[in-house]
Amino acid sequence: MPHHRRSAILSLLLVAIGLHGAEAPRQFIFGTDFDPALPPAARDLLQEVGIDCVRLTGGGYSWAAGTHRDLAADLAKRGIGVYLQLGSHYPSADYFPRRDAWLVDQDGKTGVEDRTSWAIQYPPNGGGWPQYSYANLSIREQFTRDFTAYVKQVAPAGRPLGVIVHNEPGYFWSTDRVFDYGPEMVSGFRTWLGQRHGDIATLNQRWGTTFADFAAVTPPGHPPVAHLGAWLDWRRFQVETIAGFLAWESRLAGRILPGVPRTTNLDGPLNHWFAYRLADIQSYSAAMDTVGIDIYPTKWSDRALIPYAMDQLQGTAQGRPAQVIETDVFCAKQWPGLDEEARAGLLRAELWTMVGHGADGILLWGFRRDEFSLTVGEFNPRVLASRDVAHHWRMLDLSQYRRARPAVAIAVDTDAYLLHAGREAKPHAETVTLDAEVHGLHAALTDAGFAVDVIDVRQLRAGTAGAYRAILLPLSSQMDQELADALKRFTTAGGLLLAEPPFADTDRWGNPVAGAPGYGLTGLVGTAGGRMEVFAEAAGAAYLHGGRRDGLPDRLRTLLAGAGLKPTLDCAPETAVGIDVSQLTDGRGNHLLVLAGQGDHGKPPTTVGTVDLHVPLADPTTIRAAFTLRPTQIVGDRVQAGVEPLPFQVDGDAIHLTLTGNGTTLPVLLAHDAGPLLDIDAPTNVSGAQIAITVRCYNPGAVAVQGTLMAHLRGATAGSTPIAVPAYGNSTVTMDIPTGGSAAERLTIRVELTPDGGGRAVTALPVDIAVR
Repeated sequence: MPHHRRSAILSLLLVAIGLHGAEAPRQFIFGTDFDPALPPAARDLLQEVGIDCVRLTGGGYSWAAGTHRDLAADLAKRGIGVYLQLGSHYPSADYFPRRDAWLVDQDGKTGVEDRTSWAIQYPPNGGGWPQYSYANLSIREQFTRDFTAYVKQVAPAGRPLGVIVHNEPGYFWSTDRVFDYGPEMVSGFRTWLGQRHGDIATLNQRWGTTFADFAAVTPPGHPPVAHLGAWLDWRRFQVETIAGFLAWESRLAGRILPGVPRTTNLDGPLNHWFAYRLADIQSYSAAMDTVGIDIYPTKWSDRALIPYAMDQLQGTAQGRPAQVIETDVFCAKQWPGLDEEARAGLLRAELWTMVGHGADGILLWGFRRDEFSLTVGEFNPRVLASRDVAHHWRMLDLSQYRRARPAVAIAVDTDAYLLHAGREAKPHAETVTLDAEVHGLHAALTDAGFAVDVIDVRQLRAGTAGAYRAILLPLSSQMDQELADALKRFTTAGGLLLAEPPFADTDRWGNPVAGAPGYGLTGLVGTAGGRMEVFAEAAGAAYLHGGRRDGLPDRLRTLLAGAGLKPTLDCAPETAVGIDVSQLTDGRGNHLLVLAGQGDHGKPPTTVGTVDLHVPLADPTTIRAAFTLRPTQIVGDRVQAGVEPLPFQVDGDAIHLTLTGNGTTLPVLLAHDAGPLLDIDAPTNVSGAQIAITVRCYNPGAVAVQGTLMAHLRGATAGSTPIAVPAYGNSTVTMDIPTGGSAAERLTIRVELTPDGGGRAVTALPVDIAVR
């Protein structure tokens, strides 16, 4: 049976028995993109940081196969797996003669060969990829031959952990050229219209046009368009065409890499570029085992971006693994206004936020020599931040923790972006405000203390509404009977709908409907039990841009309380402005809380100061201990890293914490029965041939721990000592470690606890000392 069918059947079985995304084994991946030309020092840093996966970008062709094979083999020796990429977005020069597959813009213009970048360029703003039309079928034979030969060489040399098909699927970041108007795309569109509308009279009525037949239909050009219905159908058809291409490539990957999970990395969450880019996370992820997304905060990004993107990733995944396939590392070239420490703070907050929202993997972009560079071999504060978070995750055994499915969802309609863009005289004149509205509502809900999924309205038609108890519909002007019926079923089952105006006042082609909200939804508004409420006005953008201090979170909290929903995490509002709070739980009753300041429009993230936090739990008396996970810090002439006990109180049905931080993140563990935790205290400088370090082992578990602490220096064991820790207790030992006496500006000490009788080894955060 083909791999993709086995995967689909397995997914259905897992859903049926309640295991999909809940009890199924989870593997957390922390990886990076990597430039093969980087020196050995950079490869050594991969291991020191805790990277366990390297993405081999631009693969699929003979010119890359040898280099990628050798790199995969070297990484395998270091215990590092690889993420392969099949680069259908950027073929080699062998594809230049395929002019039949070049993209065509709204004016009939296509691309030009560029042998300096070995790509087809689409100036002035188009890049060098994707070079070829998604509608061209014949080119797939050439992809099949190249990808098969590449995988045959590269895959056996390494440990493939996943395969990325395509890269950021969709069209160029360009507003002056709209794609793709090639003959195959236009021909396919006419056929699709016949299937969708049935007859030309129906199409003309919906579009407001007078075409004689489907063969006479011409796609609309650059916005603003004369007929919105034509624009909406044209772009919807192209989304389906791109999704079909990705499904084909996913099937191909399943044949040539059986058993290797497939994904594609979307260029980010749904945003105001959608009408031009057509980067449809819902459609393009449908054929994938893992849902992937890229997240690149910029100087234009609001504070909601990373939490919003992660919650849309999870809402799309619906239990499938969810990974960040690319994310920013905040190098000086991209963030020139911030010093290195501030950029390290941004990176730390970014990574912890992604983890707190349930990421199953994060790939940095990357270890390379370009404008997105973590390092080219030097140790810097951002490398330290990456090393800290990776080792905290390993100490906790992050693979055991999961994000619970929220009770609340925001359902976003991609048609809204198409509708607004189609009538814009100036690109992004309306869609930026639309996007801010969605981000603002998400921010208000999370500030109110609720975990949220961001889903697509198409998922509601497919039955996903039943997974939630409350659904918020921002600016859902367009409606159809199938969606309206799904919403009615949701409210009949006791769900709460919250909507903003305009709501359900047009059909799917932008035509007004009488008696809004139409399609029989009027009867739901204001009915007994509060099944549905339409706000008096849109409030999200005003909340986002107004300092996030108005009463919208309180209003949402009140409305949701009427449906029996309480906040999942309750912060005193005045102590948590600009801080995202998230939660993961493992199967043993332990909870990981993440407080992370969010950057805003290129500024450093909010510092987590003193925060009052209530954590509602089914039985808070089961929590036996609490810890803050502290990053590497210098205190006087000592370096400390690991964990610190945290006082807490049981307050009714919640745990109450008064948290005090001084950085951009404050992760907290509430332990019922957790594994051992290590904290290291060492001098920052030492003279001579020996150093004494203090290791404290906390055991927040129900079983006593006995084992051996082993210190490692320069890749070799430098000392060991037995240790015994009672249940819910702690023990402290001093270890004398020989340094060798040679001067070193940075000497890294690693300490590992190996339990007697086997079991999972626990590694402390590494610490660096200088030998004078």
